Amino acid sequence: MGDGLMLLLNAPVPCPEPAMRGVRMAMEMQAAIQSVMSGWRARGHTIGFGMGLAKGPAIVGRIGYEGRSDYTAIGNVVNLASRICGAAEDGQILMDAAVAAEIGDELPLVPLGSRMLRGLTEAVSVFSVGPPDPSCAEPSSVKVLADRRDPQQS
Repeated sequence: MGDGLMLLLNAPVPCPEPAMRGVRMAMEMQAAIQSVMSGWRARGHTIGFGMGLAKGPAIVGRIGYEGRSDYTAIGNVVNLASRICGAAEDGQILMDAAVAAEIGDELPLVPLGSRMLRGLTEAVSVFSVGPPDPSCAEPSSVKVLADRRDPQQS
């Protein structure tokens, strides 16, 4: 994965509304990291943090060989999520049509049209999480994480 992070939702234990949970988690992570990065930017560092989500079937389990194995997922949806993430700009949370369909109108989504993504033969419909609703309060746990990691206070 390189400089990325993969999170699996709905496996190994099923959970209700996995797409909504994933998008809300991504929004909390984005809020926390953007707060931390503002301190880094003030010190002249350039860094970006975009996120990509995709929903679909995958092979999930212990994968590897004797001496080295990891609990992970493999399949087209893993590649799709990685490619969508690679297309995301700093601060963006992008998703495929399957995630957007499950979210419905519960969150503001912006359709970005179809995009050709590296390694895929067909264009993919991509959506972005719209501007946050100012009436939604940032969870206190995110504020604590951001406060502890702020380089201005080190």
